[in-house]
Amino acid sequence: MERTIRTLVAVMAVMALIACKGGVKTAGGDAGSGVAPAAAGTGPAIACAEPTWEFGTIAEGEVVRHVFAIRNTGGEVLKIESARGSCGCTATVVSATEIPPGGEGRIEVAVNTQGRRGALEKSVVVVSNDPKNPRLTLKVVGRVEVIAGFSPPYLNLGRMLKGSKRTEVVKVEAKEPGKVRLTEVTAGDPRVQARIVEGPAGEPAVEVTVSAGDEEGPLATMVTAKTNLDSPKQIVLRLNGRVSGDLGVEPPRVFFRDFAQDKPQTLDLRVTALTGKPFRVLGVEDAHRAVRGEAKQDGSAWVVALSLVRQPEAGEGTIRIRTDRKDQPVLEVPYRMGGRPGGFRAGGAPLRRAVPAPVRTGARTAPVAPPTPTK
Repeated sequence: MERTIRTLVAVMAVMALIACKGGVKTAGGDAGSGVAPAAAGTGPAIACAEPTWEFGTIAEGEVVRHVFAIRNTGGEVLKIESARGSCGCTATVVSATEIPPGGEGRIEVAVNTQGRRGALEKSVVVVSNDPKNPRLTLKVVGRVEVIAGFSPPYLNLGRMLKGSKRTEVVKVEAKEPGKVRLTEVTAGDPRVQARIVEGPAGEPAVEVTVSAGDEEGPLATMVTAKTNLDSPKQIVLRLNGRVSGDLGVEPPRVFFRDFAQDKPQTLDLRVTALTGKPFRVLGVEDAHRAVRGEAKQDGSAWVVALSLVRQPEAGEGTIRIRTDRKDQPVLEVPYRMGGRPGGFRAGGAPLRRAVPAPVRTGARTAPVAPPTPTK
């Protein structure tokens, strides 16, 4: 009897050992790895054990970096097609873009905190061939503390009249104001002059004077001030604006989605005079006949209602707004296809998020459309 019991125990031990060895490897990963086994014949499956990374509290101006581990828990090769970060955030695939079943890839994310204050959240969208989850969102969250910086960190001058001047005083915000001094200040554009002054409460500040000049176009530069601190050693003020004649259009350029008959697209342009002098809009033209416009007076301004009526062959075009001004008889607004409907304000700040499509070339030029009469 005792011998029989010993024999049964031995057999059970051998069976248990075989079962353990058989469970070491799985179809989708290793035992104890936290990766669920993949069923035979299943497609690729993307997974990230920690899709949100918290970096805590850091000083403004620092660049934070993190590498996310991406796993393929499916039964076929996972292909990473793209990884795109939101504004101020870049994402790079630092491993192979094709991940075998059970394999791992890496995506490095970098976030520039310059000009960011307080709570910060940035996202990265990873596009893959996972049929069930083709867009995986990764997040970087934390808090940005201002040791010293300009307040506000951005100066938007809007539209400036050619030949005009404008002066603004921007103060310095600091965690310990009494310990901050500015030692030098420079501007990256010859039209911009900057000098160190004292703010209304005795805090350090910078006086910025912009001379618009006679050349129309965007104005975008940085004013950099050196400090007496170990960190940050310098602080940056971003400056944006647009130099134009008296008449101007907002937004100065627009985007449309690709044309769809069942999804009409409309967009309003606003034409204004900086000096307040009266003017009239006489007509709206598009050489490609893809966009129609109707102008109506709105107080001292004019509103041009645009409608996309067909897809332009070249993927882009120019809207011409005719006025009664001898010095500005035509105002031009370029447009492109392939983005979300919207445009950009003077200085480049988006009215609505828009992503322009690549410009297609080599298309034929359509005949010039007759002006659209105003009512």
